[in-house]
Amino acid sequence: MNVNAGQGPNIWNGVVEAGRDRINKKAIKGFVKRNSKRALVGAGKAFGGAVLGTTALGVGVATGDLKNAATYAAAGAAAGGKLGGRVTTRGMNEAIRTGSAFKKGALGGDEYKARQIITDLKDDRDFASACREAGIDSDGQEALIRQFMSNGITDKEDITKAVLARRNYERQSGIKRDENGNVTQGDPDSAISNEDLIDLAVFNQSVSDSAWGDPTKRQQILDGLYQRLGSTPEAQRTVERVNSVVSSIKNS
Repeated sequence: MNVNAGQGPNIWNGVVEAGRDRINKKAIKGFVKRNSKRALVGAGKAFGGAVLGTTALGVGVATGDLKNAATYAAAGAAAGGKLGGRVTTRGMNEAIRTGSAFKKGALGGDEYKARQIITDLKDDRDFASACREAGIDSDGQEALIRQFMSNGITDKEDITKAVLARRNYERQSGIKRDENGNVTQGDPDSAISNEDLIDLAVFNQSVSDSAWGDPTKRQQILDGLYQRLGSTPEAQRTVERVNSVVSSIKNS
């Protein structure tokens, strides 16, 4: 999944998706390519406000331009002479659906899904609380979520479980962090960085729940990891951390 931040929306793709079944795409392409309110109003003159007024409102909702969303809708409606000055409940519901379609088309499927997951997780009380305890602000939370997703961890529940497992491990280890994520109490070497957390989450997914739940098989897995890491005291500490964190993820 391509979830790299910083890629802006493609307005034309968004409008195409929003109006896939209702708008003559070739005829309005020249309008929407200009990426402006004038483009939508111009298209409204050609195709009627009933369609473009709703589409414009949906685009306003989708892009977060709520202040001008109603203005967009009214302009499109007036241009087509269909809706007058009123937007019905049905029209608003249609606008919301149109807005979702627009956003999906404009952002692309992967980025649209990523932003949905980011929004849901940042609104999740457990996830947000664990991140704050680790000194991760809102921007950092988004970056961490994208790290998970770029490494194949795309399920919201799996991401939350991993973040909570780190919190539990660091609490048990006596680790405390400040608002910037710096360790202020406990052994800094026992703290789990975001990169280490991603590695632990990936390792967790590579081991079946049934194998981990079998004490003999789990020990074999840990012994193999210890040997691959060089059978050193540091390797032993890493294995103990893996055992603790992965067990916490799988048991949550």
